[in-house]
Amino acid sequence: MDSRNEALKIITARKRLEEANARDNLTKALKDAEFARLYNGKMELIINSAKQGETANTQDYDKKINERLQKLGITSIIPKYDCEVCQDSGYIEGRVCSCLKRQQSLLLIKNSGFGQMQSFADVHFDIFENSQEMQKIYTLMKNWCHSDFKKKIIYLAGYPGTGKTYLIQCMANELINLGKEVIAISAYKLSQDILRGFASKDIDEKDSIMQNYFKTPVLFIDDLGTEQGASSTQNSIIQSGLYYIINERKNSELPTVITTNLDFGDFLANYDERITSRIADDSTIKLQLLGKDLRFKGKI
Repeated sequence: MDSRNEALKIITARKRLEEANARDNLTKALKDAEFARLYNGKMELIINSAKQGETANTQDYDKKINERLQKLGITSIIPKYDCEVCQDSGYIEGRVCSCLKRQQSLLLIKNSGFGQMQSFADVHFDIFENSQEMQKIYTLMKNWCHSDFKKKIIYLAGYPGTGKTYLIQCMANELINLGKEVIAISAYKLSQDILRGFASKDIDEKDSIMQNYFKTPVLFIDDLGTEQGASSTQNSIIQSGLYYIINERKNSELPTVITTNLDFGDFLANYDERITSRIADDSTIKLQLLGKDLRFKGKI
């Protein structure tokens, strides 16, 4: 099952459960004579008003009905949807609702091996030795999340523990809250998917693996440089796969965010020219995160 259908299944199950609970509560409440009188009176008012082409004013009934429900210890006879916009259907007039996109993104992140999400609002810049410079970088990346993505590739370099993964966790979370769909994945896991797709004799499986990375609106690749295979042949396959993903996304004008321990010079020396040529141009934002290992210092 693909992530969109899986997300829709979760939302639909939530909707059905909430509506079933509301029906059960109504059935229970209607056993009370006073509630039944009020409820039937409200329904009759709505029907008579509709016949006359008018909208019923049910405020008095609603107040008395809610008071009666409280006395009966019944919470609600109306479903409480997580998303009031689409009422947990996942769609609005044929368009995908942001709640479905968010649920899909959460599933993709959960299954990606990325780890937990972070928030820009919770960043404490005093943990960084170069706090002013890091604040500028975080602000730049938050603004990028709200942009039209004219800069298609973000290249975040830095030694281990300088906060690269934390930063992209903030970015992914920000995009999800904006209703964007993302895939966030470690370079190692991505390399294993590339090798699995290459080895698969099932054309549909091979295509679905790569299409997932080709077409997701925003792709995060964490720790580029850790994806080496066991042999030179595997490394060649991985680099080819990376090139096709980056090239396809760039041609489709879809943004890609990369973190790596390699500075840009080392990146150019270690990767196929086809890959470096796609990243080295002016459509890439290249940032270097400096500082000592915050994990060693116990700060992240």
